[in-house]
Amino acid sequence: LSLAGGGGAVGAANKVKIVEVKGWIKEVAAVPEGVTMMVTELKCKQDNCPPFETIMVIMHGAQGGGNQKRRIHSRLGDLTREVVAAAWAEQESEEGFMPPGVLGGP
Repeated sequence: LSLAGGGGAVGAANKVKIVEVKGWIKEVAAVPEGVTMMVTELKCKQDNCPPFETIMVIMHGAQGGGNQKRRIHSRLGDLTREVVAAAWAEQESEEGFMPPGVLGGP
């Protein structure tokens, strides 16, 4: 498991949340054993974007299938299983997934 953080030191609470989010991704996206996943929180630089977003990537590597990426306009610590599942149910897009109650999300 990669415990990648948002470009800085990853605090203990974020490490625990990253492991939790990866578990949710593995469940909802049916990720096979041995596939690398990355979860990180970044400052959002898009227009009309909340200050932070969480990026989640499944890297299939040698197993084929390329990378799958989802971005959620939310802090890592605020993610729930339901929000992660909803993001993976959507098609991948550069705009990302806007959870309910965040800047006009559903």
